[in-house]
Amino acid sequence: SDAVQVGSTVTWNGSYPTGRIISGTVGYITFTVKVDQSYLPSDDHLIENSLVITGNLPDPTPSDNTFTETTPIADIVVEKATNGDDADAVTGPMINFGDPVTWTYQVTNTGSITLTGVQVTDRDDVGNLVVITPTVAITLSPGETMIFTYVATASATGQYTNTATVTGTATVGGVDAFGNAINSTTTVTDTDLSHYIAALADVTIVKSDSPDPVTLGEVLTYTLVYTNNGPAGASDVTITDTLPSEVTFGGMVSGSSPTQSGQSLTWNIGSLGNDLGGSLIFTVTVDSAGTGTITNSVVITTSTPDSDPSNNDDDEPTTVESPGITISKTPDLQTIETGQPVTFTISVTNTGNVTLSPVTVTDVLASSCDRTFGSLAATAVQIYACNVSNVTAGFTNTAVVSGTSPSGIVVTSTDSAEVEVVGLEVEKMVNIANAAPSQIVTYTITITNIGNVTLNPVRITDTMDTGLAYISNSASVTPSSINGQRLVWNDATAGAGLAADDTLQLTLLAKVTTITGTYNNVVVATGRYATGSTTPASDSVPVVVKDPAVEVTKGVASPGAVNNIITFTIRITNTGPSTLDQVPLFDRFVGPIEYIGGTPPANSVDNTNKVLSWDDLTQAGPNGFGQNLEPDDMFELTTVFRITTNSNTFSMVNTAEVTGAVDIFNNTARDADEAVTIDNEPTAIELLYFKGVHQGENTILNWATAVEIDNFGFRLLRSTTASRVDAVEIAFVPGQGLGTGSGATYTYTDKSVDPYQTCTYWLVDVDLNGVETDHPPLTVTPTDIDGGDNTRLYLPLILHDE
Repeated sequence: SDAVQVGSTVTWNGSYPTGRIISGTVGYITFTVKVDQSYLPSDDHLIENSLVITGNLPDPTPSDNTFTETTPIADIVVEKATNGDDADAVTGPMINFGDPVTWTYQVTNTGSITLTGVQVTDRDDVGNLVVITPTVAITLSPGETMIFTYVATASATGQYTNTATVTGTATVGGVDAFGNAINSTTTVTDTDLSHYIAALADVTIVKSDSPDPVTLGEVLTYTLVYTNNGPAGASDVTITDTLPSEVTFGGMVSGSSPTQSGQSLTWNIGSLGNDLGGSLIFTVTVDSAGTGTITNSVVITTSTPDSDPSNNDDDEPTTVESPGITISKTPDLQTIETGQPVTFTISVTNTGNVTLSPVTVTDVLASSCDRTFGSLAATAVQIYACNVSNVTAGFTNTAVVSGTSPSGIVVTSTDSAEVEVVGLEVEKMVNIANAAPSQIVTYTITITNIGNVTLNPVRITDTMDTGLAYISNSASVTPSSINGQRLVWNDATAGAGLAADDTLQLTLLAKVTTITGTYNNVVVATGRYATGSTTPASDSVPVVVKDPAVEVTKGVASPGAVNNIITFTIRITNTGPSTLDQVPLFDRFVGPIEYIGGTPPANSVDNTNKVLSWDDLTQAGPNGFGQNLEPDDMFELTTVFRITTNSNTFSMVNTAEVTGAVDIFNNTARDADEAVTIDNEPTAIELLYFKGVHQGENTILNWATAVEIDNFGFRLLRSTTASRVDAVEIAFVPGQGLGTGSGATYTYTDKSVDPYQTCTYWLVDVDLNGVETDHPPLTVTPTDIDGGDNTRLYLPLILHDE
């Protein structure tokens, strides 16, 4: 009659004899069984065990061969629920952290024996053993149910599981088969799981900035967006924003004002329900760029456990644009000779914290130094070389660099480099390029500082060829030394120096030799500057020593012989280098003519011996011009003769001769003469004039005849070389006066000539027999108005009986 709990083992003790059972003997059998719940009767919770004994002999009382033993069952069951949810499996109900949680324990005596001392225990959220109310042990009859309750605060985080345990005591009393008293006590127990998941708060905060990047001194706006994603409400919510040291708090744009302590801003938000939030917007002023990036950190906290602490803070970096750029142009100073190149090294550095794009270098005075870089990263450096060729003047060269930041800020920098140019220019001139023997010439030396640096001292060396003799004390600046043909000025400015663009000029006299030839005078000058001397500059000038000379030109004056009177012109030109102060002239003539007068008249007239003489044409009138004959000047005389024959055919020769002319240095000029021969044979025409004029792109040729006897016409020839050999015929013009005994006028337009070309024309008359007579040439230049004014005209002499 022992009480047995489901799942426990029950043992019957006994013994039995081996072999056979003798009448009157007792045997025992002991065996053990395990009580299986699945086999328990559902009504009375009793186990019945029936025993049958048999033997091989007839049994007079078979009714007692069967015995049934009934065993009561002790059992208890607990069902735990969380907030009314059985919650045997995860996750169970969701309970906000901190909210009340109620566990109920339904305890049932599922056995057939009354249970005493029934009590439920459980462990709280932190693992402490708790005796569940009612805490006093109770008694449960078979089939009776009792509800236990435990109320607590949900303090677990995340998934929570706990197990309730119920215990009770079953006591059974009785006698065994042999009448022995039996008392049995059994403790029964049961457990049940229950779950819940803690509903935590999830506060988040996100920070943003505007603008980014920002510049120094600019206002930067921060926006804080905070939210409780729940599901639990959040208590004691606080936001703390730590400003970077490079900014100053400006004020709120939106939201409540914070409590400020240094760079820390604090907002006490308080409670924040599920899915609730807000924003805070405030401004700061950027005072410093720092390292180029400033970081603002914000933290949101709550006393409620947070399911995701990773989103409780946010850092917002802001790029502070501090663009900067520098340029270096080296060397700072260069000194060069004029005409030399200069080279610069340019270094551009991005001294800011942002990339600049584009970066442009401009150099007004050295365009070869201009550059454009697509971009230049922070701290990056660009170095390049550039040069300026053929520098002839000093200058200060300024390079300008500019760069643009990502936000459009343009930064610039400049650097200058000075270029000093040193150099001298020397020019030597002489007042007379062609000198007569023993003539004194004046040399002028001009020294110009063509650089931009003062030169001090300036040293000049003047070297004359042998044949030139310095006139003592004639120099406008006294030489430091004279050594033979060399004059030296060690300091031509006497300590004053020669400033940029200034000119130093000095003069000196020299007497030329009596030997004809060319004599050079060379001057060399150098100037000293701070770090050296200029390259020697030099110049030379020649003096050509020539004997005095004259040229005599004689011709027949137009229109030739008229009424048996013929006039000759005599031109005496001083072609030498010196002034002539004695010019005697002789005119000798042969033929049937006699001198009848002239301008100026001859000092001596001898028609018998046919000679005329002028003692000195430089003497005063009436027999002279009353002045010396300067170089390149001319005396022009006319001599008038009467023809003393009536023959149509004759010859005459008239010769003018200058003999014994003397210049002002007592040098005697070479003799010169010119003769005119006239062979008088009548021609087809008597030509009055042959002239030409240049008009636009054409040349107009005009000529006239006084008489035409047997003229057939005229050939016109032209040459661009002034040579008769090269002349080509451009036209034939028929005669107009044939058979009239009188003259005519003619005009021809040459349209095939280059308007910028000087041309020489020949007029050739052709008689009826084909005999040709050349007339003196005519030269027409693009600037001529009347070609006849520039042409020496020689006319044939035609005589007519009166």
